[in-house]
Amino acid sequence: MKQLIKKFIPESIQVLIFNYLNSRDYRKWISGGKPFPPPNIVKQKMVVEFANSHGTHALVETGTYLGNMIFAQKKNFKEIYSIELAEIFYKLGVKRFKNHKHISIVLGNSAERLPEIINRAHGKILFWLDGHYSGGDTADSACPVMDELEAIMNDRRSHVILIDDARCFGESDYPSIEEITSYVRDHSQEFDLSIQDDVIRIVYQK
Repeated sequence: MKQLIKKFIPESIQVLIFNYLNSRDYRKWISGGKPFPPPNIVKQKMVVEFANSHGTHALVETGTYLGNMIFAQKKNFKEIYSIELAEIFYKLGVKRFKNHKHISIVLGNSAERLPEIINRAHGKILFWLDGHYSGGDTADSACPVMDELEAIMNDRRSHVILIDDARCFGESDYPSIEEITSYVRDHSQEFDLSIQDDVIRIVYQK
């Protein structure tokens, strides 16, 4: 249904339907006792919360997929960059956001493309790392999070990092939470790492 919405309905109507579906999912989640994992709206709200509390004006996402995170955040950031490895979702993203000049959809490996995007973005960046394989037509490759973290930490700005699907880490080719914590600590002691609502949150206090 959401794919049909994006393809045939004007964006102004898409916003109304998108907000309605998100509100419905959120109410259902709350009334159901907050089952795990949370719906997308919970993570979208988290991005807004961290952007506001840490003064980030640029969003860099890995794993565009259908573009719903970008759609939810398109008015909340001055710059948005999203990297997608699967060409099918890259083309969908380019088409969906072609009228938004502040949104750039980038094709390629996130670890390889991140350095150039970090250099292009202004100020402190909020990173939404969601470029790992999640079934279907999403790019089937090794979990890129450690390489993504290396690219981010080579930059000297005190960025905010949110990593989706915390429940998956420690399984298959995903690094464990302990490995991520150790890696980040080796680069800086001045950070706060927490996990909430299936998201690993890393905030530097430089």
